[in-house]
Amino acid sequence: MKRPTIVFLVNGGPGSAMDVRARSFAERLSGDFRIEIAYRTSNKIAAVFRFFWFLLRVRPVVCYVFDMAFSGVIAAGGFQFIARCPMIIDTGDAIYELSRNSGRGCVALWLTWLLEKFALSFAHGIVVRSHPHQELLQGLKITADVIPDGVDTNQFKPSEEEAFRREHDLDECTVIGVLGSLIWNPRSQVSYGSELIEVIDQLRHLPVKGLIIGDGTGLSIL
Repeated sequence: MKRPTIVFLVNGGPGSAMDVRARSFAERLSGDFRIEIAYRTSNKIAAVFRFFWFLLRVRPVVCYVFDMAFSGVIAAGGFQFIARCPMIIDTGDAIYELSRNSGRGCVALWLTWLLEKFALSFAHGIVVRSHPHQELLQGLKITADVIPDGVDTNQFKPSEEEAFRREHDLDECTVIGVLGSLIWNPRSQVSYGSELIEVIDQLRHLPVKGLIIGDGTGLSIL
């Protein structure tokens, strides 16, 4: 018996965080469905057409979009209108509020609002990654399911890093670390990692050190 096909549109490249999530889902679903994955290229406009052509060629029963981003949402939404293919949006952010708090310009904010409005209005299903996000959408009369991000515990597990500890003078202390994009927000005057510095300042009397791994406009300020 031929298995139904689901297309995953990943708003990111191979190896990205969304790729890891998509492949994890694909592994769980592969017994009942044939999963086809398409990735966004650096040119977001061109990616819309590539995604759309991919959907026309594969003709899935469901299109699942990873991240509420322009390329995947527009391609899946357009295909839904001509092929009656249900669209599911998987998002980790309230993208309009995130953009507003990041200090983006008026035009960019307006376009982000339109994208979010379109996605939430026309998707057959919404998947979020936290219960507070689900509750936020419930307040807007929008039903969403929660599938949290997870990790492969065989790959990500505690290990001894003695050379790294010695190099950064981390021996004989507890280390609290964060890893991510250190993008400075001029509006709120913070960056990812700011909270760690505040915590370490409160723990000066204890053998605790902070470790920030990442790069971006906030690095030098931190």
